[in-house]
Amino acid sequence: MIVSKRVEVQELIHIVKANIEKSKDAVEEVLKKKNSLDALAILKFDKIAYDPLDGKPKNFIEVMNQAYSDLVVLYAVENLLEKYPDKQFELHMGALNGPDVESIDGSVIAECFATVTAFNNRKLQKDCEKLKEYDAAIDRYIFFYSREDTEEKIESYAQKNREITFVRIKGF
Repeated sequence: MIVSKRVEVQELIHIVKANIEKSKDAVEEVLKKKNSLDALAILKFDKIAYDPLDGKPKNFIEVMNQAYSDLVVLYAVENLLEKYPDKQFELHMGALNGPDVESIDGSVIAECFATVTAFNNRKLQKDCEKLKEYDAAIDRYIFFYSREDTEEKIESYAQKNREITFVRIKGF
């Protein structure tokens, strides 16, 4: 998917949030009607929730993980369009190959994720290594959302990777 205007990104954010709302309603219905064991099995295995972007049925666990990653990507490209208004960006959301966000000319790239801690499973390190592989990129970014990391820990890691700009999303 290619975007070049903030209004396009805002429309996508609206779609994601609407599908999150539909998923929440479906989950509430399951929790009201089923016992705890059956309810959790339905949330994990049955397609009762809605894909954040295309609205197709998926299991709730997948939707929960994907929704916040999608929002980080969309907030990232909104930020990048503000900094680089003359560029178009391709979004590689979900399981698509390539950086999560990449300018059409390849000069700006970004990895994006949402997690409890950015250091879990070496996520931050792996994304830094991935970004460094793109020789054509002039500007490299990591956009992320995490609740448990301290600003000091993030800043310390950023100091070791000065060729990458780290942007922490504070909320949705």
